[in-house]
Amino acid sequence: MNNSITIKQYTDIPLLKSAVNELNTDIKNNPGLKYEIVGYSICKGETFCTTVSGILVRWEGTPFEKKDVKEVE
Repeated sequence: MNNSITIKQYTDIPLLKSAVNELNTDIKNNPGLKYEIVGYSICKGETFCTTVSGILVRWEGTPFEKKDVKEVE
């Protein structure tokens, strides 16, 4: 059982990755972990007219570690 607390920041990189999509992937891949969104920000860049969002999430456990589980017959 994993009782650790992890704070993870998800940030947009324009044209490369989406903070929301990355968070949704972690939620989908870690259904047993509890999480709470503790912060959210949106910044608009005037130079390139892009919007960048950031999401701060508190996880009970470590969502980005993948473990291979093999079933024994």
